Amino acid sequence: MKKLITLQDFQVTLQNRNEKGMIKFVHFKRSNSPISIKVCSRSGSRFDPEGKEGLAHFVEHIVLSGTEKFPSKRELSLAIYNIGGSYSATTATEYTCFNFLIAKKEHIPLVGEITHQILEKPTLSEEKIEREKKVVQDEISERMDNKKRLLANGIRSLIYGDNPLARNVSGYKKSVESISKRDIDKHLKEVTPNNTTIISCGDCDIEELIRSFDSSVPCKEYISNSYKVSSYQTVRYGSTEVPGQKLVHCSLAFPTCNLGSKDVLALKLLTTYLGEGRASLLKNTLRYQNNLLYSVLAKSNYFSDSGYLSIEATTKKENLNQVINIITETLNDLLQNGVKDEDLFVIKNKIINSSIISTQTAQSWVGGHFYRQLLIKSDNYYFNDFLNDVSNIDTKTINKVAQKYLTKDNMYLYAVGNIKTKEIKDLLT
Repeated sequence: MKKLITLQDFQVTLQNRNEKGMIKFVHFKRSNSPISIKVCSRSGSRFDPEGKEGLAHFVEHIVLSGTEKFPSKRELSLAIYNIGGSYSATTATEYTCFNFLIAKKEHIPLVGEITHQILEKPTLSEEKIEREKKVVQDEISERMDNKKRLLANGIRSLIYGDNPLARNVSGYKKSVESISKRDIDKHLKEVTPNNTTIISCGDCDIEELIRSFDSSVPCKEYISNSYKVSSYQTVRYGSTEVPGQKLVHCSLAFPTCNLGSKDVLALKLLTTYLGEGRASLLKNTLRYQNNLLYSVLAKSNYFSDSGYLSIEATTKKENLNQVINIITETLNDLLQNGVKDEDLFVIKNKIINSSIISTQTAQSWVGGHFYRQLLIKSDNYYFNDFLNDVSNIDTKTINKVAQKYLTKDNMYLYAVGNIKTKEIKDLLT
């Protein structure tokens, strides 16, 4: 029997607190390490009101533009830079996060104070709000020029239709223009505190984090929203036509499961096998054997109530039909013959060893755990559990999951480039 991997094998000690109605703390104590802190909550774009798409992202922007104690972006930045630290923020479909990296535990109270200021004491003048709207609208324009961003937005819209999961996280120029101070205040009070979770790693104890954050950062129990995914769209093809483009960006996607499903592990091994890295099956077939494209990527996206696996490729339009045929033939062969034991051996080694390489920093421990810890309130699944599960999974389990999801009648196809939707329909049918 294989020896189980433990957190102690990585010189990490788990400390946590998870009590109803209170901030959830998950801390990985690691000696002689800087301290990474991520303050996150269930307050992403799927919670934006209709017509106010982009509100969560806009709130993330505006609260970092100045507070009562730190009146400007520069003064807020100087407070962190003065201790040699750094900070950033991110908004996604399910969450908003504020990220800090500091050198010493003596700096934790400052991070707690800054977090309190940006979440409870932002200065929201009408002038500042209007100025920030222009910044965000420029950002939206830039992203609309990004073909891969258009592809990601397009495949989500194709799968989820009018569900908030399909929304552009940044919103749209018109919806951002409609955001008011009242909308921001309401979001900060009613949405931002949803299931506040603090994930951290470094040379300190959890009690030091609790003292600095517990009474200064808002938190409330999240109540499930009314937008839960109950079905997927029946039209399974689409495109964003961009005339004059030589390359076509395409995505074949398959609705799968939510983040907490037991199928997630097998899907991770399948994406690694199909399209992660130079030795992956599709990279070898499409690029090295047929010279049809430069890059292909298989990946999974998960939410609290759904998910999908996608295979993305970029090729010349005249090669697109052949690329799609090779991908579908490869998937058909996978469904009929399954992953072989010898291939599984290599996949496991890649995942386990590359994962170990990725755990060299405090930020990687935080980044690798926060999403599941935030979305699954009672979760007790950590990096070592993942490695043990990868080590123990067998081909029968993986092949069963492939047959469950990677079928042609579950496939969606979207493309961005000089191509019409009818042409995509013909490729799919």
